[in-house]
Amino acid sequence: MVKLLIVEDLPDVGRAYVRSLRHYEVAEVILATTPSQAEEYLVRSDSVCLMCDHWLGPGQPTGSELIHRWKETFPNLGKAVLVTGSDSAAVRAAHGVDAVFEKPPDLDAIAAFFGFAKRPRTSG
Repeated sequence: MVKLLIVEDLPDVGRAYVRSLRHYEVAEVILATTPSQAEEYLVRSDSVCLMCDHWLGPGQPTGSELIHRWKETFPNLGKAVLVTGSDSAAVRAAHGVDAVFEKPPDLDAIAAFFGFAKRPRTSG
């Protein structure tokens, strides 16, 4: 099973993504609220997919810049999607970005893009 790293600078939004995506067959869903936290995880992870916000706050590189850099630096990084409120062509054409989802993101569509199946419902 695949791991999913979510990079989102707004912790409440990130936690909501984590809660929702745990309903899918994912080995682990990890939240990083800064690029440095994400890089710490990528350094020690064996294989991971990425869901990254485009705007990570003032003074931070954009998600598309990070994906470009991380795809070149971390061979363990699989598919990478960008979540954005922007509709610019530059965001959509960013090197290394496998898909772009507009905000608010359709988490079912993101899960389908990664190939995550819904976890079976348990009674009780």
